[in-house]
Amino acid sequence: MTTIDHPTREEVQRQRDAILNAVGLSAEELAERAASGELVGEEWSAWAEVEELGYLLGE
Repeated sequence: MTTIDHPTREEVQRQRDAILNAVGLSAEELAERAASGELVGEEWSAWAEVEELGYLLGE
C-alpha cells in the first residue's frame, strides 16, 4: 500500500527556511543572485528547492 504525505503549509515554510538558512541567504537575496546568474555551488540546488516550495505555497 502506498501512502501519500501531505505536508502542512507550516511544514513547507519550515523546510524553505531551513534551506535558506543552510545557504545563509534570504529568499530575496537568493532570487536576486539567481536572476543575475551569480549562484554558486549549493545555491543552485537551494534555488531549485525554494522555487518548488514557493509553488506549493502559492507564491
